[in-house]
Amino acid sequence: MVTQPAADELVRLSDSMSDRWKGARLITKAEDLEFTTSGRGTMAQVVHPGLGHVNAHLGCFIRELPPGKASGEHRHNFEAVLHVLEGVGYTMMDGVRYDWKVGDTMTVPPMAPHQHFNLDPDNRARILAVTSLPLMRNLGAFRYEQLQWAEVP
Repeated sequence: MVTQPAADELVRLSDSMSDRWKGARLITKAEDLEFTTSGRGTMAQVVHPGLGHVNAHLGCFIRELPPGKASGEHRHNFEAVLHVLEGVGYTMMDGVRYDWKVGDTMTVPPMAPHQHFNLDPDNRARILAVTSLPLMRNLGAFRYEQLQWAEVP
């Protein structure tokens, strides 16, 4: 049985969770995307705390693969759903090749080593990734391993 003080605390906690969304960023415009390149590859954050979003469970970014290049191989303990926005290529996941093109969607299981390859020598590929990284980070259970660096121009 929940006592009155405990119930009051639950209501206060619920209200504070709702309050954190007030004034939070709820939209990222295409013109606001900033692509940066590192040893992990070229990416633009779409939904991220650094941009003013307060999402506690899901994050989102766009990975860009230069013509004929690959992302770095990596693995992580959070789930990812990937949707191909531009290009044609394949992803190696746990040693299995998965071919993809515009409109295809794939999932990445936790801790599955994976790497993305752009097969087009003339045009970039872009993949939208929605992940549960924020959830794992907030639980204090985030894990990421870079197994190989990206091919960057």
